[in-house]
Amino acid sequence: MVQAKKVLYYKGLNGIRAIAALSVLLSHIITGANYIYPQLEIDELDIANYGVTMFFTLSGFLISSLLLMEQKKSGTIKLKDFYIRRILRIWPIYYLYIFISAACLYFFLDTSIIQAELLYYLTFFANVPFILGAGLMAISHLWSIGVEEQFYIFWPWLFKNTKKS
Repeated sequence: MVQAKKVLYYKGLNGIRAIAALSVLLSHIITGANYIYPQLEIDELDIANYGVTMFFTLSGFLISSLLLMEQKKSGTIKLKDFYIRRILRIWPIYYLYIFISAACLYFFLDTSIIQAELLYYLTFFANVPFILGAGLMAISHLWSIGVEEQFYIFWPWLFKNTKKS
């Protein structure tokens, strides 16, 4: 009989996820409404930043928990396995979204814009054009996944190379 792998799940975090998602969604709806209907002059709620911060915190907590569980169970962290899991979980939908968006942008925008910035998105550095105040509008929100992937690059190494006291 094959035993199912125990999945890490904290039911209590669902409320925080919901608050984070709603704050980002509400902020974007208001921003979009102001863009489409500037005469409404709706006061913007800059709560998206709080929502994204909550998501980053949750992600860091969950990844740290997984790494600690693996280290406790096996005495080490298998970096190759960690990266394969992250790649299989994030990359397929990420690159599919970029491909579809780039194809749409190619037909509706100046292709030089796409060529100049697409490399940032393909290499998980979408936060660079975002920081510089640029970014391809249809995929500029991918900056947060870029930050998360950059976190995944160094965080497991820190865990693996930290001595227990």
